[in-house]
Formats: sequence, C-alpha cells, structure tokens
Amino acid sequence: MNKFLIIFFSGLISLFFACKPHINKENDLIGTWRVDDIKINQEMSLSQKANFNLYLGQLRETSYFIFRNDHKYESSFNENISKGRWELANKGQLLVIKPDESDADSSKITELNATTFIILSESDGVTSKIVMKKQK
Repeated sequence: MNKFLIIFFSGLISLFFACKPHINKENDLIGTWRVDDIKINQEMSLSQKANFNLYLGQLRETSYFIFRNDHKYESSFNENISKGRWELANKGQLLVIKPDESDADSSKITELNATTFIILSESDGVTSKIVMKKQK
C-alpha cells in the first residue's frame, strides 16, 4: 500500500511539473514587448544591410506587442496596428497569432522568460529570428 501511495504521489507531482512550464510561459508572455533585434538567414549586400539596420532602428522605436491574459493581443509595426487573439500551442513551443483581419500564423518559440522572448518566423523561404525584450 505504501509503495502504491509513493508511486501515485510521484506521478501527481510529475504531472504537476510537466504542466507548469506551459502555464509559466503564458504568464511570462503577458505584457508589453519591444523588438530588440532581428536576424535573417538571407545574404545581403552592404546597401541592403544598411537599409535593414535603418529599418531595425525604426522597429525598435515604433513596434510593440501587447499580450493580454484574456488571449487578446495588439501589435504595431511601423504604425500599422493589428489586433486579434493569441495562444501557445505544442506544449508552449509555438506562438499562434490570429489577427482579426487575416489568417492565423505561427512562430516557433526558442526562448521565453520574464524578460526575453525569441521567436523564429518563416516567410517566403526566409527565416527571421526576432528577439524582443519586455517593457516595464
């Protein structure tokens, strides 16, 4: 009987800790995030790199994501505001964004904690690594 109770409670504790990271990720995601850096896997000329760096500077100044605990979000990229719903899928490994005005899109989460949020996004064969920092 004691062996059964030990196994049963060990299973419950394991189940609790297995579910907890997903809950923590949602809690970590809630808040306002700003773009800190973007890296892409595409070769660029010097002038393209210069233009990209200017664009990145503008994104740092004007872009944000706000994730709310009711699973609604608002984002702004170069003053284009988007609103919709968000969810974490695949045990917290994917961020799924569903804008009100278009189809859902998903990005792989490579890091998410209380201060840093990193996703990989692919479009037209180009993978972007987007690093965001939480605003206080």
